[in-house]
Amino acid sequence: MIWILAFLSGLGAAFGLQPYNLWPLSFVALALWLALLRQSKTNRQVFFLGWFFAFGYFWLGLDWIAQAFTHQANMPSWLGFIAVPLLSCYLSCYLALGTLAARYFIAAVHSPFSAWKRANLSTIPIWRWTLVVAGCWTISEWIKSWLFAGFPWNPLGVIWLNLLPVAEIARWIGSYALSAMAILVAGALLSLYEIIFPNRTKRLFPAQGWSRFLPAILIIMPIVAWTLIAGYDVRWLWSDKKLIHLVIVQPNIPQDEKADTRYQARHAAIFTRLSGKAEPYPRMILWPEDAVQTYLEEDPFTRTHLSEILAPRDLLLLGGDALVSNDEGRIIAVRNSLFVLNAKGILVKRYDKANLVPFGEFMPFRHWASYLGLARLVPGDLDFIPGPGAESFNFKDFGSVGIQICYEIVFSGRVVDRFHRPDFIFNLSNDSWFGVSGPPQHLAQARLRAIEEGLPIARATSTGISALIDAEGHIIDQLPVNRAGRLSVVVPPAMQPTFFARYGNRISLIFAMSLLLITLLGRIKAR
Repeated sequence: MIWILAFLSGLGAAFGLQPYNLWPLSFVALALWLALLRQSKTNRQVFFLGWFFAFGYFWLGLDWIAQAFTHQANMPSWLGFIAVPLLSCYLSCYLALGTLAARYFIAAVHSPFSAWKRANLSTIPIWRWTLVVAGCWTISEWIKSWLFAGFPWNPLGVIWLNLLPVAEIARWIGSYALSAMAILVAGALLSLYEIIFPNRTKRLFPAQGWSRFLPAILIIMPIVAWTLIAGYDVRWLWSDKKLIHLVIVQPNIPQDEKADTRYQARHAAIFTRLSGKAEPYPRMILWPEDAVQTYLEEDPFTRTHLSEILAPRDLLLLGGDALVSNDEGRIIAVRNSLFVLNAKGILVKRYDKANLVPFGEFMPFRHWASYLGLARLVPGDLDFIPGPGAESFNFKDFGSVGIQICYEIVFSGRVVDRFHRPDFIFNLSNDSWFGVSGPPQHLAQARLRAIEEGLPIARATSTGISALIDAEGHIIDQLPVNRAGRLSVVVPPAMQPTFFARYGNRISLIFAMSLLLITLLGRIKAR
C-alpha cells in the first residue's frame, strides 16, 4: 500500500507540469510523499519510496514519448508504451538514490557514533528532513542532466512557471534550485498540517524552544521571496540594442508527410507564403528544424530557389541535415544542422547540434541493439554526430544570435556561448513527434532558459508551439499547436548577464549544499 501511495504522489506532482498546470496538487502530493518518507524504517523503504514517487512523476511527464513510435516504420508503435515505463524506471534511480543519500546524511548527522543506518526519521524535526531532501533532490537532478549524455527533461522546479514571479528566482539560483524550493514549500505544508491537526497524526515536529517557529518560517520564506521578486525592478539590468525584426514560420506540416515527395511542391508553397513579402527593414526569417528534406550544401538549385523569397538584406535561418565524409570521400555520418542563407543563395553560417537525443539521433550500443531488432526513432541508416557546443553568430543588421536545436534547449547552463553572449537565442524544433504534452513542456523549459540567462528566445517549430519569449519568461506571442501561421515580431531586449548566466549550475549546487550545511549547523548547535 505504501508503494502505491508513493506512486500516486508522483503522479499528483506531475500534474503541475504542462499542459495540466494543477500546481496546488503538486505541492500536496510532495507533502504526502515527505510524510511517507518520515515513517520509513529502513534504507530499502526509503529507496523504493523515492523510486516509486519518481516513477509516477516521470511516467506521466514523459507520456509524449510513446507518440514518437507511431512515426517510425522500423519498429512497432506499441513499443512506445513499453519505452515510457522503461525510461521512467531508469530515471527514477537517480532520484531514489538521492532520497537514500538524504536519509544517510540526516541519520549520520543525528547518530554519527551509533547504528545510524537504523535511525528513526520520525523523531527528527521535519524542517531538518525537508532541507536535506531538498538539497539532495537538487544534486540528483543535476547529475541526471549530464551523466550518460543526460536527460534533464521536466525538472521538478518547472511547476513554478505557474507562478512566474517565483520562477524568475531562477535568474539567481537556477532551475534545479527551484526544485528544492518546491520541496521546501511541501515541507511547510506538512508542518502546517501538523500544527493545525496535532492529534490526528504522530507529532512530526518537536516544539522545543525557538524551533517551534520553524514551520511558520518555512511557510513564510517562499511567500516573502515571491513578493520581493514580483516587485523587484529589473529595468537597470536591460541591455540597449537595436531593433531586430523576426518572421517566425510555423508550417504545420505533419511528420508523416515531410519525406513524401508527392507533397514537396505544396510544402514549398506553404513556407513561401508564410515567410511574407519584403519590408523596408531587414528581416530574419526563422524556419523550424527539418524544414528542408535535401542536403543544402550539395544542392545549389534549392538554395537559389529559397533565396528568391529574401530581400537583399534579409536572412533565412532553417534546419536541415549536413553530410559528414571521411578522407576517402565516403559518407559516414550526418549532422543535425542550422543553415543561414542570404539573398544571393549563399550559405553564410552553419551550426551543428551538440546535444543529441539518445535512441533518436544516435543509437547507444548500436552493435548489440541491432541484434535485438532495435532502430533509431529517426529514420535512416547513419547516426548523427554532435557539434562542438553552443555558438553565437554575429550579423550586421541583427546583432548576435545564439542557436539551440530542439532538445538542446532543455540543458540548463549549456545553451549560451559564455565568451560571446548573444542578443537572443533561436530555438528551432520539430515537435510534431511529441503528441499533446510534449510541445507545451518543451516551451516551458525554453522559458526557464530565458529566465536563467536573461535572454529572449524565439522558437520556430513544425506544428507548434512556436513563440517569442522575453528575458523574464513571459510569452510575448505564440502560435498554438496544429495551426499554420507566422509571427512578425520585434525581439525584446536582453538583460545584462544574470547571476546564473555568470556562474551557471555552480549556483544551484551551492544552494543545495547550503541547505545541507544549515541542517548540520542546526544539529551542532542543538548539542
